[in-house]
Amino acid sequence: MLRLVLPKGSLEKATLELFEAADLTVVRSSSVDYRA
Repeated sequence: MLRLVLPKGSLEKATLELFEAADLTVVRSSSVDYRA
């Protein structure tokens, strides 16, 4: 498991799309907790 801090706001969507394009699943248990 890799723990990262992902940006909120205007960069959030682009960051999640980047991980998706790299075939990396991001798991969020809440709006402030992300796991990839």
